[in-house]
Amino acid sequence: MNRLCGTLLSMFPALERALEVTDTGPLRLLTGYQTPAAIRRAGISRLTTWLANRKARNARSLAEAAVEAAERQHTAVPGEKTIAKLVHTLAEEVMALNQQISEMDKLIEGRFRELVSVRCDPNSRKFYDRKRAEGKKHVQAVLALARRRVNVLWALIGDRRCY
Repeated sequence: MNRLCGTLLSMFPALERALEVTDTGPLRLLTGYQTPAAIRRAGISRLTTWLANRKARNARSLAEAAVEAAERQHTAVPGEKTIAKLVHTLAEEVMALNQQISEMDKLIEGRFRELVSVRCDPNSRKFYDRKRAEGKKHVQAVLALARRRVNVLWALIGDRRCY
């Protein structure tokens, strides 16, 4: 993130100041448009459509902020094409990392729910304790409990019964 902000600041300081680069919308914008000239050429309506097609929130206000920033900078920086490619790559990498973080958060939440079910549900606790008594490690016992839960759910679905 810091490298993206620093690189963008070296080429297009007005846009770096105008946008919150940690949000998804500005990152999407940077994957398609990196230079002031490209943003000015696109204009507000084309940018709004482009961002809306990519599911960016507040596409209109984001496009307006980007075009306003581009209007304040008419100087082309030496090596602008190379820097633009770097900004594009960094923006995509940040978006990919954000996606990975989101997936990891979901996995952690699922793991936490498993642990809570072991503590709160007496049947789960009994099964877990039995597996531990059989010599299973904690992770093995939790996985066995998860498999058992899946089997119970499939049986309930097959029999069209409620839990």
